[in-house]
Amino acid sequence: MPYFAATLKRRGIRVRSHPEIGHTRLLFENQENALEEVAPTPCYPITGNEIPASLQPNKCRKTFVSLSMKKSLIGHPSAILLPLLLLLLRTHTTSSPLKGRFLMQKPPSPPSRPRHVSLKMLAEYLHLSPSTVSFVLNNTPGRSIPEATRARVKAAAEKFNYQPSMIARTLQGKRMQTIGILLPELGEGYHSQVLSGVGDLLMRMDYFYFTVHHRHRKDLIEAYPNLLRSRGVDGILAIDTHLEAPPPLPTVTVAGHTTLPGVTNVLLDEERAAHLSLSHLRDLGHHKIAFMHGQPFSSDSDTRWNATLRAAKELGVEIHNELMIYLSKDSHSPEISYPGIRSLIQSGRPFTAVLCFNDVSAMGTIRALHETGLRVPEDVSVLGFDDIQSAAYQVPSLTTIRQPLQQMGTAAAELLLQKLAGDPIPDLVQVSPELIIRESTAPARTLPTSKKRSRTT
Repeated sequence: MPYFAATLKRRGIRVRSHPEIGHTRLLFENQENALEEVAPTPCYPITGNEIPASLQPNKCRKTFVSLSMKKSLIGHPSAILLPLLLLLLRTHTTSSPLKGRFLMQKPPSPPSRPRHVSLKMLAEYLHLSPSTVSFVLNNTPGRSIPEATRARVKAAAEKFNYQPSMIARTLQGKRMQTIGILLPELGEGYHSQVLSGVGDLLMRMDYFYFTVHHRHRKDLIEAYPNLLRSRGVDGILAIDTHLEAPPPLPTVTVAGHTTLPGVTNVLLDEERAAHLSLSHLRDLGHHKIAFMHGQPFSSDSDTRWNATLRAAKELGVEIHNELMIYLSKDSHSPEISYPGIRSLIQSGRPFTAVLCFNDVSAMGTIRALHETGLRVPEDVSVLGFDDIQSAAYQVPSLTTIRQPLQQMGTAAAELLLQKLAGDPIPDLVQVSPELIIRESTAPARTLPTSKKRSRTT
């Protein structure tokens, strides 16, 4: 090869070896003393043992001639070397120092992706059985595997970026470490705080979760459990969702208020909450209380209202039908209560307090009262429900019944994971409420006698 390269060089052709792909490039100096490439495209010599029968040198002669024409080699001193070059390439086979063979040039291949490391490959690398590696990576209980072995497996999994195949897990009947969460909407307030407690617990336990919102649509509530099951979720956690039938997977609900076989409910003690709120208003001297009933599609509405009726009867608090406000708008913004309060104020019926369905409706109530010149709490006391994060930062800050929303979400997620593990869990878990007294409630003002008479006539 050096002799051949030197011969070509004397004739104006330079031979250059490509270090990466191992073939020889033929270059010549043109009239501007710049190097131009004669080959390798579309046939070029590379290191090899023999010339394949399907690609003899004479089949490349036209290629070389064509290239020489395109490169304007005619008339160049090196053009006389082309027949010699073809002759040399024809006569030098496996016994020649060239040991050249011709191959058609292939298009450059794209960069290869790193190969996915399977469980079997990881086990072979560690000289362990696949089951042992699986036990370690899945934290399978009841397996006496030395800590040194566990550390080796985890280190190798991290080194090779091992990711378990979810499809394989499904085919083997294993859990996917995934939970499906149903809730009416994704937004600020009650649902987001419950979801925060659920998500924090699932992340700590290395679970993934899907969230789907249904806006209380019955068709979606019925369809979503099967759709989530088809996507490989292990269980379902439903927040403020009215289920009419048990889902096809292990299920826990928050504020479900429906007794279904195999479904665990995490509920607030509504009876206790009603006693706390009405006792507080009664002790402040309020007797003319406007009551607010929740939207018919909310799972809390009927349960909370029935508890309020019982508590009012026990405490001797009268409920006036003309002071009732019924929420109906499918929204979780303060606008849900604003029209009802405005109508009540315009009716002229006297009241000294409003017991709201939730904190969001309390915010709309305060806004409507403020716009008509009524002060909170000097003229009208307002009591909310839930104690969402913004309740303490309203002006005035809200007196409210606190639901430990994040704790309820965490408790529901823990119960669902226990159910998936096969542990026995109760059908009902009750959470205690708490009265949080802030600035929006105060002693009742004295109502004018004339307004009282005008109402009864």
